[in-house]
Amino acid sequence: MSDKKIFCFGLGYTGKNISSYIEKKYGWSVSGTKRSNVIGDINVYRYDPNNGIKNIKLALENVTDLLISIAPNSDGDIVLQNNIEDINNLCQTTLKRIIYLSTTAVYGNYNGDWIDEDAKLNPSSKRAVNRVCAEQQWLDIGEKYNINVDILRLSGIYGVGRNQINNLLSGNAKRVIKDGQIFNRINVADISVIVDRLIGSDSHGDIYNISDDEPCPPQDVVEYAANLIGVSPPVEVPFDRSNMSEMAKSFYSESKKVSNSKIKEKLNIELMFPNYRYGLHSVVDIKNLYPKAINIMQVAPAIDIGGAEQTCVEISSALSQSGLKSYLASSKGRLLNEYNATGGVHIDLPLKNKNPFSLIKNTFSLIHFIKKYNINIIHARSRAPAWSAYLASKIMRCQFITTYHGIYGENNILKRFYNSVMARGDIVIANSVFTKKIIMERYNIPEYKISVIHRGVDIEKFNRKNIDVNHIKNLMSNWKIDKDTSIILLPGRVTEWKGHKIALEAISRIKKNNTGKFKLIFTGDDKKHKSYVEELKALIRDLKLEEEVLFTGHSNNIENMLYIADVVLSVSVKPEAFGRIIAEAQSMGKPVIATDIGPVREILSIPSQGKLIQRTGWIFKKNDIDELVSCINMALKLDDHDKIMISNIARDNMILNFTTKIMTEKTIRIYSSLLGRN
Repeated sequence: MSDKKIFCFGLGYTGKNISSYIEKKYGWSVSGTKRSNVIGDINVYRYDPNNGIKNIKLALENVTDLLISIAPNSDGDIVLQNNIEDINNLCQTTLKRIIYLSTTAVYGNYNGDWIDEDAKLNPSSKRAVNRVCAEQQWLDIGEKYNINVDILRLSGIYGVGRNQINNLLSGNAKRVIKDGQIFNRINVADISVIVDRLIGSDSHGDIYNISDDEPCPPQDVVEYAANLIGVSPPVEVPFDRSNMSEMAKSFYSESKKVSNSKIKEKLNIELMFPNYRYGLHSVVDIKNLYPKAINIMQVAPAIDIGGAEQTCVEISSALSQSGLKSYLASSKGRLLNEYNATGGVHIDLPLKNKNPFSLIKNTFSLIHFIKKYNINIIHARSRAPAWSAYLASKIMRCQFITTYHGIYGENNILKRFYNSVMARGDIVIANSVFTKKIIMERYNIPEYKISVIHRGVDIEKFNRKNIDVNHIKNLMSNWKIDKDTSIILLPGRVTEWKGHKIALEAISRIKKNNTGKFKLIFTGDDKKHKSYVEELKALIRDLKLEEEVLFTGHSNNIENMLYIADVVLSVSVKPEAFGRIIAEAQSMGKPVIATDIGPVREILSIPSQGKLIQRTGWIFKKNDIDELVSCINMALKLDDHDKIMISNIARDNMILNFTTKIMTEKTIRIYSSLLGRN
């Protein structure tokens, strides 16, 4: 294909995408017009709709292909009104093809029926009537000068920078419901490919419908987009109460399904995005956003053991797998080697310091590294580093995201203000629906700014099949636990709000009424709250449970502890933001008994208390020891068949909804969506 020179009247969203695609693919000369003032680009000219362009003859010299993407007025095409002599001259010299971008609105309403290019034109809106007039004017030009003219009737155009995900993130999305409403869409990237195919062909001019394969109601697209990034779709609004603009209403006045068979048969087109699902997935695929220019920095107090810190490692690994460089600013900690193994860059900063002078100093340190590494997004996971990150992001004008990992206490106005930084992100990620409600109640944050992304579980690490059985045998031997002993496990650091005393009271009652052998194991860090540990040991002596209770301290292999458990307890007296141990236990196929607070019901499957179908655990009212005892007894009495059933259901629930992969994918979609708005 010889070199071509293309001129585009109307370098708006679609025209610019087409021109960029052709320039990148072939290196051809592409120039055109914009309505706004143009500075510094010799190939772009300002176009005045009332006067056109004066002295455009030089710009049109040697142009082989003309693309028109300017909306007409009541007299038809604006270019022909303002620059007809220039167009006539071009048609008599070098021009070979004219491509006019029109709209499927020229067909009008077909009450949801299928149509093709042979359908009768019945435009119902003024803008569609204008399009019909402009189409004919260009067809007449082609006939007069024997030049190929292609009319592309486009369905609803979307793509990176213009889509329902952008609308959701800006709070402009609507979910208007009108019975029978249906129409097609087309991704701007597919339009570019089709224009390219026409420019490179020797085919005669023709009329083509440019639509995807799957017409659908508009609300379906909004709901799917919301699910992709974890935000709630807008509330449903009936069409007759929608208060839309006249322009918006005109789109709802027509319903039709547009066939695209002609572009497939005549132009041999295979759409990259045959439906809105493919198209929206492309929008949130960070690999499509020029990876070399994308750098993500996470900030945390220290890269130590904990849910937020482990997530830093998992996000860095996922970014590396996408070919992107990730950065983490934090103090060093026990997870540093694991983080470095992901290929991420660790920046050692004392971000856990809370005093105002340290926050300001850290702000300037972050500004330095944002400049050094050309950071696009800074993602904060804790309050002290979040304040420095927030200030640095404002100064450097990069995107700021927070993940609300904990339900922070708010004893006074100052504490409330300190906590509020976690709700100041351009997007706030909540690790549960429960957390989302807390954020909205406390800070009056609009719902569209909060994305719910549940904490993910490493389903390979927490998988019964991947456990070293010999290691388990050694554990049981060291602790002198035989195979006939039922093991009740309470994981988590030993601190008062985790409910250890409640568990001991319940076990004491079970011991009095149960002839079977059992062991209650407290596994978790017991070094930081020594006085509380002593209280627990005194209570154990009072209840005569010395033989039934075991403290193991911190475990680096919690999956092994879960493996030996017959039932796992999560008996916290305060709500947690997510409840990671519940998810990890279920991934190991273990039944869980949990306090009915916080997000527990989001993670556990709890039918009515008397049924096992779809059950993955039991819940009890906070501090209700009688109910806890009843739940433990039911769990310990499960036969082998019921244990297997609960195990399979619990594991499947995690695989479908709570994996690390799901969590990292949704988080990276947020990154992509924010960057894609530009």
